[in-house]
Amino acid sequence: FSPLILATISAIVSSNDASYKAIIDSESLVAMEGMTMSLELSDQDDSITISLTGPSSVYYSIAVGSCIMSGTWSLVIPGLTASAGSTPFEQLLGSHAGGSSLDDSFEVVDDTVDGLLRTVTFTRSLSADLTDDYYAFTTDDEEIVVQWAYGSSADFSNHGEYQRDCTTLSFTKILQTEEETANAPTLQLFSLLGKWSESTGSLIVILALFGMVLLYAVYLKYCKSAKNRMSHDLEEMQSLISLKPSGGEYDSVCI
Repeated sequence: FSPLILATISAIVSSNDASYKAIIDSESLVAMEGMTMSLELSDQDDSITISLTGPSSVYYSIAVGSCIMSGTWSLVIPGLTASAGSTPFEQLLGSHAGGSSLDDSFEVVDDTVDGLLRTVTFTRSLSADLTDDYYAFTTDDEEIVVQWAYGSSADFSNHGEYQRDCTTLSFTKILQTEEETANAPTLQLFSLLGKWSESTGSLIVILALFGMVLLYAVYLKYCKSAKNRMSHDLEEMQSLISLKPSGGEYDSVCI
C-alpha cells in the first residue's frame, strides 16, 4: 500500500486518541515590573506547568479565564516579607475584592529569587478532578484570558487602579505521540488534518480513504498480473525466435 495513504488512514483513525501539547512561551504581562508568564499543557504527560515571574518585594498574581474578577480562579505570589509568609496560594476572587482562599491544586516545584525578581513554577495534573471554583485547563483551547496584578506591599491587598490589566495569550499546539520523533508522516498529516475525529465528517473521510486503499490494492494486483503475463509472453517469444533445427543451425521465426 502507498505509505502516504496508510499514513493518512493512521492519522485519522488514531485521532480519537490524539494528544497535544499546548504551549505559551514566556510572555511579558507588564514590562515595568518584569511580570512574565509561561504555560505548558500536555495530554500525554497529563500535566500543567505554569511559570510566573514578578517583583519579589510586593505581591503579584494572575487570574485565568475572564477579565472580570468575581468568581475567577487566581494564583497569588506574596512578597518575600509578607506578614503571613511568602508561600504562594490560590484564591477565588470576589467582585473588586480579594475573595476567598482555595485549597492548593498546584504544587510549587521551583521558587527562585534573582535580584528584584521572583520566579515561581507550579505544576499539577491536567486531568485533576476539581470543582468549578478552579479554571479548567485544556489543550482544546486556542487561547487563554489572563488578568494580572501586583500590589504596593508584600501582603495580598488592593492592587490600585493602574497596577492591573487583562490580556489574551495564544497557544502553540504540538501533536504528541507515544514517541514524538516516530512516525513522521503521520505527524505531518496530523498537523494538516487537525482533530477531524471530533466531527461527523470524519467517518466519510475514513471510508473514502479506505476505498482509495482498496482501489490501490486492486491496481497493484492488476499491474503485477499484467507484468507476469508479459514476462511469460516474452519468454515464449524468445523461445520461438531461437528455435534450433536438426541440422544444427538456428532458424528465425517471423512473428
